[in-house]
Parts: sequence; C-alpha cells; structure tokens
Amino acid sequence: MLLPSLSLDRWLKSALHLIRNFRVLDWKAYFGIGLLGYIHRVDKSLLNYTGYLALTKFSLNIALFLSFTFSINNCFDLDTDRHSRHKLAKNPVAEGHISFVQGLAASLSIAILGLALSYIWFGGLSFIIYSMLTLLALIYSTPPFRLKAKPLLDLITHGLMLGGLLFIYGAILGGDITPLSIILAFSTFVYSAILELRNHIEDYYSDASAGLKTTACFLGPEGSRKLLKAMLLLHLLLITLAMISVTQLIYPTPVTIPLALVDRRDRLMRTARFFDLITALAYSTVVLNRVMRLLGAV
Repeated sequence: MLLPSLSLDRWLKSALHLIRNFRVLDWKAYFGIGLLGYIHRVDKSLLNYTGYLALTKFSLNIALFLSFTFSINNCFDLDTDRHSRHKLAKNPVAEGHISFVQGLAASLSIAILGLALSYIWFGGLSFIIYSMLTLLALIYSTPPFRLKAKPLLDLITHGLMLGGLLFIYGAILGGDITPLSIILAFSTFVYSAILELRNHIEDYYSDASAGLKTTACFLGPEGSRKLLKAMLLLHLLLITLAMISVTQLIYPTPVTIPLALVDRRDRLMRTARFFDLITALAYSTVVLNRVMRLLGAV
C-alpha cells in the first residue's frame, strides 16, 4: 500500500502546483474589469435565478481565460523568472515543481475548455471576442510572436486582452453598448496598460540585464516615467468623464492631477498605486449605480 500512497501524494502535489500556476491572486483586478463590463449594462434579470445562473457562467468563462493567460505566460517565462526571486515564487514551472510539458498541456486544456463553453453558452459575437482574447493571450507570451517582449506592442496587447476587449466581452453579454461603455472600454484599456508599464518600470534592471526589449527597456527609466505620467492623466480624464455620465458630479480631479505630475520616481510609483484606489472607487460607483437602478426597477 505504500507505493500507491506515494503515487497519490505526488499526483496531489502536482495538481496543487498546476493550480498555483494559474496565479489566481494576480488576476483579481482583471476579473473585476470583466465583471464591470457585464454588470454595467445588465438588466433586472440579474436579480433572479436566471440572472444568477448567467452571471455564474460568465464568471467561470472569464476565470478560465485568465487562468490560461497567466499559466501560458509562466510556461514561457522560465528563463527570466529564474533570475527574479519574487517572480520565481509565482512560477511553479520555473521552480521545477511541474514540467514545461505539464504546464503547457494544462494551459491549452483550459483554453480549449473556455472556448468550448463560450461557444456553447453564448455563441455568436461573444464567442468571436472570446476567441480573440484567447489568441491575444497566446501570442502575447509564446514565440515566435511573444508580443510581451516587443516595445509598445506589449502595452497594447495587455491593454486589450486584460482591459478594453475583456470589458467589451462582458458588456456585450450583459446588454448593449452605450457611450458610457465606450468611455469605460478606453479607460480599462489604458488602466491595464498602466499596470503593465508599472511592472516593467519596477522590473527594469532585471529585465534589461536579461536582454528583454519591453517598452520600459526601450524608453529607459526617464522615458518610461514620462509615458506613465501621460497615461495616468489620460486614465484620470476617462474615469472623470465616466463619473460625470453616471453621477453628474465632477470626480476628485483637482486632488489627483497634482499627484500625477510628480517627478521623483518613488513618488510617481506611489501615485500610480494611489490611482488603483481612485480607479476602484470609480468602477465601483458605476456598478453600484447600475445595481441601484435595477433595484429601483423591481
């Protein structure tokens, strides 16, 4: 009985490491972007059993996409993650707990399952958009494309697959597209690109020493900080427009614009993280406004 026990224990450990490879804690913000798209246009059916079931299906579909995105990224980041302690801790493939083949097989299986469920549950335009999201995630991480290592394309791809296009996927399933939807789609695109650029700036020296050609490596520290400030201001403008549309009130622009103009690197990075709070408040306001409207319509 000892050998089967050891085999089962090894299988369970491999399964746990495969789940770790999905990096669930790292995609909570992007999961929120998908939900934002869905809920901001959903009708009052959200408040009954049919609505709960539809929301559950959508959430599972998004979770599968995000699991694939982060898992496939880990598989092809072996060389770079081995040289960074905090990245290595998030990559079971680089740590050697699971093989590249195991990680790749699990990633592709998750992608196929997500595509199948998207087609069965939603079909039509929704399936086309989900397929585009999956393709972007694939070419973002894998050679010969590996867009995450190409200046500007890394930000654009990240902004689409984990921002604007992900938001649109939710919005189409939730209902129709409105002017507010367009503003929020641009906002989530810019915000997702900000998150990517921010990570690049923090990893600049390790990425440069590894020979990577990210946008931050291409522009250099000073150029990257200038681009980040410009993107923060653009994002602030977009969420301000969204808040005016939803609440008819001016968002706290006078408070946040001076913070976005700071020049010192440490202050700029703290400002960028402060924008996480501003963004969360803005997007939560949109969701709360929609839910309150639905409750008022019941």
